[in-house]
Amino acid sequence: MSGVIFDKARHDGVSNGWTTGLGGTTQLWGGQLWAWEDYEFEERPYLDVHAPRWPVTRKDLQEPYETFLRVVGASARIRRELLSTPVLEPSDAEDSVYTKYSAWLPWRKRNFYRHLRRELAASGRVTVLADRIATRIETHGADRAIVLLEGAGADRSSVECRHVVLAAGTLGNIGLLQESQASASPWLGRGFMDHVSGRYATLTVKDPVRFVRAMGARYSGTSLLTPRFVMRPGYAEKNRLLSAFAHWDVELPKASSYAILREALRSAQRGVPRLSGVDAVQLFRRAPRELAFGGYCAAVLRRRPVPGNALVHLQVEMEQPPRFDSSVRWVSDGGDRRLHVSWDIGKEEMEAFQQFGASFLDSLDLDELGLDLVARPADPEFRDTYHMMGGTRMAALEDEGVVTEDLTVHGAPNILVTGASVFPSGGVANPTMTAAALALRATAAMKDR
Repeated sequence: MSGVIFDKARHDGVSNGWTTGLGGTTQLWGGQLWAWEDYEFEERPYLDVHAPRWPVTRKDLQEPYETFLRVVGASARIRRELLSTPVLEPSDAEDSVYTKYSAWLPWRKRNFYRHLRRELAASGRVTVLADRIATRIETHGADRAIVLLEGAGADRSSVECRHVVLAAGTLGNIGLLQESQASASPWLGRGFMDHVSGRYATLTVKDPVRFVRAMGARYSGTSLLTPRFVMRPGYAEKNRLLSAFAHWDVELPKASSYAILREALRSAQRGVPRLSGVDAVQLFRRAPRELAFGGYCAAVLRRRPVPGNALVHLQVEMEQPPRFDSSVRWVSDGGDRRLHVSWDIGKEEMEAFQQFGASFLDSLDLDELGLDLVARPADPEFRDTYHMMGGTRMAALEDEGVVTEDLTVHGAPNILVTGASVFPSGGVANPTMTAAALALRATAAMKDR
């Protein structure tokens, strides 16, 4: 995105992690599926920074979670894996980690645009205005709204309706509500969060089979389940830490068959499949031996292969608290609109990274896992993970948030906001599935009304 001003640290997701159109960012990448646990919706008074209780619970989202997984075509095994609840005793303060799996759908199912396009084509009640952009909403009472649209050049139009559902991503939702002045909440545009990722250690793989058996991502049908090593809530409370998890980031040699095939699959997901002539030659030269090992891992071990010449990075990812001074503002500058982002990484994230990273790495028997430690960065770099959340958060009162638990805007009940912008706090990991479940729950309530 052009025209972005970063008042503090740069946020890469704002520049590269937002796209418009049906399917949203699933047109760019798959989005790992991850169900939140009870404690992620709770208030945590032991933190120095405030993480409020959500007005909904995991129990409230169980049925919408299941509905979403069925809609996107997740198999029964994947649904069971994602929705099984781990046993987390409050007394588990000494043991820092529990293991939980996230899921990748098969490549052909990751782009939600394809599913939405079929659904809309089959419906006779939906009109898609693909050449229009919504710029402002005017509300006239609780049952009438006018959406102002812009097309190419000076082409302007409007649509009158009873209810408006915003599904424009975190940045788009904030921008529309700010431009429309539909909310008087002091939290509009504030409490902007992400998950922060840092590289804690780099290792080499001396025994690929041993590592893949113990730590590799495993196949369930054509879906992929990736292990994540999550900080136990008892450990977090005892040490007064933000939630975090560790995972393995495999760096493949660029010329390897696995890297070439992965990029080919990613391009197919985006709808522009391609394989260059150079890559085709590399596949022909290297594929037989490398893919034989990959076939063994997939068919016999039911694991994703990790070649012996790969580097394995131990990544630690931390939640961020919803800080009031972490904000997104759309500002009109003549005929242009600029985005001001005030976002940074605090000491609380650093503390969780250092303490949890050390605890997890020290708990591993590297020789048993087939790994050798190469380095721990003395000055690790941190980055956002494109998980933009907050800015229109849920709360019972307008002074504490922008939308109600039914996701309608305080003071403008015919505007419903969906997506991760409504999150009061960021949880441990990926927001996609929880955002979708909240949207299904809220639209069901809207239809009942």
